[in-house]
Amino acid sequence: MVNFNAPISWKHSPGFDDLELLDDLQGNILKGHGRKHVRLLFLQFAGQNQGRALVRRLAPFVTSAFEQLQDADTLKRTKREGPPFVSLMLSPWGYQALGRALPPSNSFAAGMKGQAAALGDNPNTWDPPYVANNVDAVLLIAVGNDTADAGFVTSLEASYRLLIGGDASVVAAERGRVLERGAVSVEPFGYADGLSQPLMLQEDVDAFGSRPASNWNPAFPISNALVRCPTGGPAAHGSFFVFRKLEQDVDRFDKSTTMAAALLATSREEIGARIVGRALDGTPRTTSVTPRGYDRPSNDFSYAADAGVRCPVNAHVRLANPRALNGLAQGVARPQNFVRRGMPYAEPDTPPGPGGYQGPAAKQKAGLLFMAYNSDLAVQFEAVQAALAPDLLNQFVTVRGGEYFFAPSISGLHNV
Repeated sequence: MVNFNAPISWKHSPGFDDLELLDDLQGNILKGHGRKHVRLLFLQFAGQNQGRALVRRLAPFVTSAFEQLQDADTLKRTKREGPPFVSLMLSPWGYQALGRALPPSNSFAAGMKGQAAALGDNPNTWDPPYVANNVDAVLLIAVGNDTADAGFVTSLEASYRLLIGGDASVVAAERGRVLERGAVSVEPFGYADGLSQPLMLQEDVDAFGSRPASNWNPAFPISNALVRCPTGGPAAHGSFFVFRKLEQDVDRFDKSTTMAAALLATSREEIGARIVGRALDGTPRTTSVTPRGYDRPSNDFSYAADAGVRCPVNAHVRLANPRALNGLAQGVARPQNFVRRGMPYAEPDTPPGPGGYQGPAAKQKAGLLFMAYNSDLAVQFEAVQAALAPDLLNQFVTVRGGEYFFAPSISGLHNV
């Protein structure tokens, strides 16, 4: 029997039920797909029969969690990249269009636009496709372990558009690519990103375990992300998927931090670190006012001894992950720590300079394709969004759209 109150193992003595779960679960949930280029195709079904036919036609291409882990293991051993990563998620409108029962969640049923007030959103700033509630599904395609693989993912996108055919319209398409400074992923403002991900694979927890921790346990139960899939078999599970297009005004951020630094006789990096809560290299502001280097980002800390002197109480990372005194707990008492799988974007999609969208590239429209998996939208994502209301970064970020989706089990896709 699968233990949902702990991380799951896939290599070290997993049970049959564990392997069965991983083989039917979509990838990218328990562990990020690890690819450097992503395309998101937002679909509107042409009708119920066409939608059902399309979902069943795409289902064999969807990457399972077990396949993803095998591919990653092969890449590590042989340096050979596996097949493209593919995922397919359905919105509440998609379930309605297909004539299928929705996964139980009031937030999901309302859709992101319906939850705008709770999220502090203004849909008037959204791009048109996300305003009309006409996105039924999203197809995620990811490839590349090299930042030069953009051409391949573009040709792959074209192939999937042909496969979709007339059964759905592509009402929006988003392109993302990993930004790196050395071996560290960064977001468009240039700050190290993805440093506090919950670990739900026992192998990842074991690898992290070589680093002693006194304030933070990265191990999380798989119930942090997984819920039953209504269209799959008796052991089928899925996850609620949050998508938000967040435009970041890099030029304004750079100018504002530069002006503030001049007024306060300090550095721009110091001002930015107080806004974000971490230095550019990921060093937590609450542990050190001096950056420690990109190879040493620390997660073993709490804010218990910092009333806001080192890290302001309205700094971004402090609000998004308050690291309460139960930071060493493994159970569900830390719902604010849901898995994030975001990726930067730029429009037009031209190669960025090193370390993020800095210099001339700051004139581009740039931001984050925010993606996350939840087991409970209200308790996890929406609660964090409410906590982020006083976030110092809000003045530099505009929501350009989004939607709630559900990532069904692979058997659930075949059974729509």
